[in-house]
Amino acid sequence: GGTSGVSAEAIRRFLDGLAAEERWNWEGARRGYQLAAADPSFHEARTLLGRAARLRLGGTLAEN
Repeated sequence: GGTSGVSAEAIRRFLDGLAAEERWNWEGARRGYQLAAADPSFHEARTLLGRAARLRLGGTLAEN
């Protein structure tokens, strides 16, 4: 397993999401975070999944 019980595969998917977000590719970010969030212990992935979904729909980081 990876850090804090998160699987190595989930961490790879999370990093894919981060890389997509760096390119302003919100759909790619959402996909990466969604795959990472399939690991129930990966709370950060679920948080960023919600953020990427908002941004993909034209929201802003200021929204809650």
